[in-house]
Amino acid sequence: MKKLLSVFVIALCLAGTASAQQGAMSVGGGLNLGLPMGTFGDVAGFGFGFQARFQYGLNDQLALAGSLGYISFSEKNSVSSSALPILVSARYYFTPGEGRVYGQADAGLTSLSQTFNISFGGFGSVSGTGSTTNFSIGFGGGYEMPLANKWSLDFGAGYNIILASGGSFSYIGIRAGANYAL
Repeated sequence: MKKLLSVFVIALCLAGTASAQQGAMSVGGGLNLGLPMGTFGDVAGFGFGFQARFQYGLNDQLALAGSLGYISFSEKNSVSSSALPILVSARYYFTPGEGRVYGQADAGLTSLSQTFNISFGGFGSVSGTGSTTNFSIGFGGGYEMPLANKWSLDFGAGYNIILASGGSFSYIGIRAGANYAL
């Protein structure tokens, strides 16, 4: 957990803004939906969670950000899963002006926890839990729409991969949030 906290603090120190103007900063948050893919989809159902974000603009088109999130995936085949991603992101804005389309790349650490409970009827049950923290990457895009008084709405989607020993876990993430320019 100390490693996760250290990475998050470093990400916040490096992070970037919603308006992507040089030196501009913003904070934001939003709701995330997760759709597990591949073998991860065999043991995890639909996910729901949240994300907090800090962003710092390097210039008019490029921003760096740090984020901390949590996604709880619904139980599937007697297994429940959750993910705690701590990410550093680079966001490139393709369009200038009011409403802006962007592409984004993420890298960081994700702690993935799973719990299982298998019942054998009158013969008892077996249960267990496990957690691992691994390097994760992601890429995607979205649209940022300004509102009145330093607020903007942020809608996006992306593909996220948690790289584990012996394989990987992946999910499609969809998010809707709001940012406030500092």
